[in-house]
Amino acid sequence: MKVKILIMALILILLSGCAVTLTDFNKLKERVDQLEKVEKDGKPVANNDQQLNEELKALSKQNQHIFSQLQAINNRLTSLENRNQENAVKPPVEKTPAVVENNTPAVDTVSTTTNNAGTGEIVNESTNSTEEIYNEGRRLYGNKDYPAAIKMFSMITDNQSNHELAGPAQYWIAECFYSLCDYSAAKIEFQKIVKSYPSSSKFVDAQVKIALCMINLNQKAKAKEELLRIKKEYPKYERKALIDDWLRKI
Repeated sequence: MKVKILIMALILILLSGCAVTLTDFNKLKERVDQLEKVEKDGKPVANNDQQLNEELKALSKQNQHIFSQLQAINNRLTSLENRNQENAVKPPVEKTPAVVENNTPAVDTVSTTTNNAGTGEIVNESTNSTEEIYNEGRRLYGNKDYPAAIKMFSMITDNQSNHELAGPAQYWIAECFYSLCDYSAAKIEFQKIVKSYPSSSKFVDAQVKIALCMINLNQKAKAKEELLRIKKEYPKYERKALIDDWLRKI
């Protein structure tokens, strides 16, 4: 029974297109005859079926490799046929110009182009609203990309100085310089808020930061005087504990 299975496996391998020579086949046939003789006579022969099994395994591996290649080629042909059928069915797409309505409200934009240093992308502000530019600046600040954040916030302060976000943008420009430890530049930028944006929500914060810049610039006497003034003029300031903390450190 085992011999018959081996013979059938050999025939399947040969029919599948595996590269087997006529000499190899004759050798295999001779060994199969010997194995059949063992089954009939019950006598051992010099060659057992181990070598035949090994060769059949090797041929089977070759057959599997060829089959996988044929399968891959068939898949590619099928894919190409499907594409051709789709192209034949789909009608050509006609491009129509977009209709621009004259009654569309204008969007508050800043028309400048800059290189976003944080991502390497070119940002065209003519298509971005002031709020989007501000949010991008905050994102860059959060990522500690302070030079790129300064560029984004400056687009607002330079081109939209009357916008409601101009004051906060100016504050974050100053914060960027403070984070870069450029306290002289930070002090100047914080002073711009006090001078130009008195209604800004960052008005008192900017004054506190001016005092902190003075401390870092070793102007401690002026810093203490400034902190005491802020504490007196703004008794309900939400960050009053911060002022007390700095006064103790001076």
